[in-house]
Amino acid sequence: MMARTEPTVTYRKLPSQGASLLGRSRLYAGPDHLLHAEAAGFIETYKRFYFKDIQAFVVVRTGYWSFEHVALGLCAVACLTLGAAFAASGDPGLEWATAVLGLVGLACVVGLVLSLLAGPRCRCAIRTAVQTERLRALSRYRRSVRLIESLRPLIEQAQGHLAGAANAPATPAVTEPARPVGEQPAPGASGASETGADSPGS
Repeated sequence: MMARTEPTVTYRKLPSQGASLLGRSRLYAGPDHLLHAEAAGFIETYKRFYFKDIQAFVVVRTGYWSFEHVALGLCAVACLTLGAAFAASGDPGLEWATAVLGLVGLACVVGLVLSLLAGPRCRCAIRTAVQTERLRALSRYRRSVRLIESLRPLIEQAQGHLAGAANAPATPAVTEPARPVGEQPAPGASGASETGADSPGS
């Protein structure tokens, strides 16, 4: 008797990545569901949200500046100022310290510029009939809106085109920072999301 083999599920990596003290997270699109992968040390967890069950994406814009920006800015100013002072002293014994401080300060400046170019931060959650789950992989507002829009055709295909879908807003409407600024409604949903342990593969 031949052994039964499970069909291979192909996942597409989505442009999303989040990192925190709890670990790293990413999003993958499967043929009929969204896979949220989180890694903390040697432990990885996977949650599946079927397109037919998704009711809405909730996006909360948390503001442009953050602790990350302040920390990078202060570090850059401190390192570059101290490095300039060492260089002005003319002490040959401080040349290595001047070089190290200059490199660290330059790295902080580059990190600050890249973070500012990425735009304001946000919190994103996915809503089904039975739960609202935080998506830590989506932490930038503009990227989150673009990704949600790219998932809309897949959700509409799974749920069918409802009469009111054409009147749904294309993107979350910004009203005020640090409050729920809108929802990305799915064309309709029923049922519950499922949690699985299938790792992304190809």
